[in-house]
Amino acid sequence: MAYEHNWNSKDKISEKEAIAFLTRVVPDITDNAFHIRKESDDGGTVLSVYIEMNHDGTRGYEAKPVKFDELRGWRVVWLNCPPQYTNKWRER
Repeated sequence: MAYEHNWNSKDKISEKEAIAFLTRVVPDITDNAFHIRKESDDGGTVLSVYIEMNHDGTRGYEAKPVKFDELRGWRVVWLNCPPQYTNKWRER
């Protein structure tokens, strides 16, 4: 299995637990709106954390609050997006 040296799939936490964990820690690094969603890329399933940029165009967060092993098997992608971008998921 690819990436087996990076994680043990038997210890992987559920998607719901991973999103709940990120939902608790992301407010510690930003006051901006954010959205977390499961997506996929060429490497498989990934949790994407969209954080809106500041109105002056600077990044909406300073540091990533999650260490590699805290999500036990989930890859996390951190994305900056324009202000109000995350509204498209909340308005559904």
